[in-house]
Amino acid sequence: NIFRAMSSMRGFAASANDESAAKGCLVEPDPEVGRALLEADGGLVRYPTNSRGSRASPRRADLVLQEQQGDGCFGGSCCSGCSLCSCCDVWGRIQAVCKGEGRLAASRDAQFDAGERPFFDGRGNRISAYTEDLIIVHRQNIPENLFRRINFSNPENYGRLVTEVEYTKSSGDIYYDIELQDNLLDDGYARLITLNWWYQQLFLSLTLAAVSMANFFSNIIFSLNLFTEAHLRLTVPLATRVVFVVLFVVTEFSILLKCRNEVNKEWNRKSDPTKVGDLIVGPHLNSVDKATAWVAMFCFKFIHLDSIVKDIIIWLHPWKSVQPYGAFK
Repeated sequence: NIFRAMSSMRGFAASANDESAAKGCLVEPDPEVGRALLEADGGLVRYPTNSRGSRASPRRADLVLQEQQGDGCFGGSCCSGCSLCSCCDVWGRIQAVCKGEGRLAASRDAQFDAGERPFFDGRGNRISAYTEDLIIVHRQNIPENLFRRINFSNPENYGRLVTEVEYTKSSGDIYYDIELQDNLLDDGYARLITLNWWYQQLFLSLTLAAVSMANFFSNIIFSLNLFTEAHLRLTVPLATRVVFVVLFVVTEFSILLKCRNEVNKEWNRKSDPTKVGDLIVGPHLNSVDKATAWVAMFCFKFIHLDSIVKDIIIWLHPWKSVQPYGAFK
């Protein structure tokens, strides 16, 4: 729409009906060029500004040109055979790279945007980020009384940190001993994720990962020592050494193969927008980044990393499909 309006102002009519010849061009204006055109003409396009009001450099993919193959770009040759655009006049130094057939969207439409809305109390005063009062955001299907009455430590359990509770869905009554509750119809379950809990889980995961890798490498070193150290060669029979090494290799290979299969299933599930879709694996993503994510998932599976530690972004994201959720301070 931006370039369609520009084309009409500059006396250029783009043909959008011929889809076979249409090309989508991603243009990046030079900060020093086109200032009058970009900031004039009814404020059609303006440079973004920073917090101090200074003009920032144009961002790539801010402008999109959709036009007919051949002559274009207001007098130059643009998108002809997917070559660089050679533009003229005020656009002489604009760089445009053809991105192939079809329309390239410069941005996506927001179905809902709450915006940066400040929070105000009952007296109309803006709530400080350091307030000691209760602030609840993104509450979904969890009673408000649960946030008002929940404790971070359980005095009936030697003051231990509260990490999970059960509650009555209608009234919000809290039960810290979840083993005593068995009313699945009226009671709900909630996991309390705090910074203390996250530190504990992360420390436990790192400890288990270190123990797992230490066990793996110790078996490798022991297998090598069975055939390199003179004392072990004399005291341990050859058949015993061979059987140990063969069993170790076969066992670890089967574990690695199982990890690969499980990671591929998880990869397909998390990359499919119809299922989870949180993993970015688009065709435009660099293959190095894809491989890095897959290797990381493989290592996490091999060391048995806790799922909630690995997927903490998914757990803490406020947009849920059916899972009750609420964040509070």
